[in-house]
Amino acid sequence: MQEDKNLAREFVPGINSFESINAGESGSRLYRIRSEGGQRVILKTTRPEDIPGYLSEQYPEIADIEYYFYREIFPALDLPGPEILESGLFRGGGNYIFFSDISESFNIPSQTKYLKRESWEKILRGYAICHSFCETYLQRKGIPSWLNPPLEERFCPGEIIKTWDELSRHFLTREIAGAITFSGAFLNLVERVKNEVLTMEKTILHNDFFPGNIGLPVSGEKRAVIIDWQLASSGPAPIDIAQMDLDWDHYWTDFYTREISRWGGEKVSRQSFEEKFFYCRLFNSAIFLPVILKAANRNQKTRKKMTPWMLGCLEECTQQWKKALG
Repeated sequence: MQEDKNLAREFVPGINSFESINAGESGSRLYRIRSEGGQRVILKTTRPEDIPGYLSEQYPEIADIEYYFYREIFPALDLPGPEILESGLFRGGGNYIFFSDISESFNIPSQTKYLKRESWEKILRGYAICHSFCETYLQRKGIPSWLNPPLEERFCPGEIIKTWDELSRHFLTREIAGAITFSGAFLNLVERVKNEVLTMEKTILHNDFFPGNIGLPVSGEKRAVIIDWQLASSGPAPIDIAQMDLDWDHYWTDFYTREISRWGGEKVSRQSFEEKFFYCRLFNSAIFLPVILKAANRNQKTRKKMTPWMLGCLEECTQQWKKALG
């Protein structure tokens, strides 16, 4: 902390409060700073040595990605967000960013399960704006080298089937995962999911939807703040929003496709989107399977039960694939 506090003194004059706040699981350090003049600033530092190994294995560019996103893309996005007051790269890798504190204008929810329809609309509108803009950006400039590798690289049909097989035999997960049967139809579906996703248009994916990365406006603004872009990669937009704990129906697919059409300038039909969403949802759940297997093996060694949240993810994944198989 002292190193970060010294850094803060260089850019924020007259500090009278330097508070460490929750920074999630990425290994970044987050601080709220108040100056004698009443200025409120957020400092975020990210260093490679602080990033958990399980995360850097999946997202190797995590140390610098947010720095480049805010420098190259965010200024052109029509989205509310924190002002970047100062930023830079550390010599040994990683970066620091001084943000304006948005906590007085935006509320970060503790959970999204009970959000009202109006709040979900603001969230989906924010994602639609970002997805439509970044799709055009990638078409014009190509995929930036600083992004994390595309998620498609983590979807290997053979590995998916192998992982599911291990989960179906592991004593901590077999009760749920054993419901999947490895028929010819299952093997064909795994291949089809990969092929369908590979042919879809690409955009920049946030990849980390959870309440702490969303800011809902206190008043007026009709768009949510989307923060924490460290896990961003490229891929089809439906992969991003498939992470949301939203009861998807025609209302929401209609809403999202209207917003995509509005901000992207090209008509997107609900039917076309729903077909893509079907495969992206299966894809999204399957690439999470190795994380569940690692947790099961770790818990077996420590003689602990699996967390309800992890088992819930496995159960949802299993149900989605069973439904797809008919």
